[in-house]
Amino acid sequence: MADFIVKKAVSDWAHKRKPKLSVSGETYKELNKHVEAILKAAAERTEANKRKTIMAHDL
Repeated sequence: MADFIVKKAVSDWAHKRKPKLSVSGETYKELNKHVEAILKAAAERTEANKRKTIMAHDL
């Protein structure tokens, strides 16, 4: 599985919250799975519409 997220960006976002939050290692894995599923669905929609470019509306 590819890494689709930047852990530092997620961690920084969580630390800026009030109250300050931490992010577990499992969270990154699960977030990656969700992003991969979204991208797979978008790719399928793109191919079904006989295009080669994933567009925002495919998400």
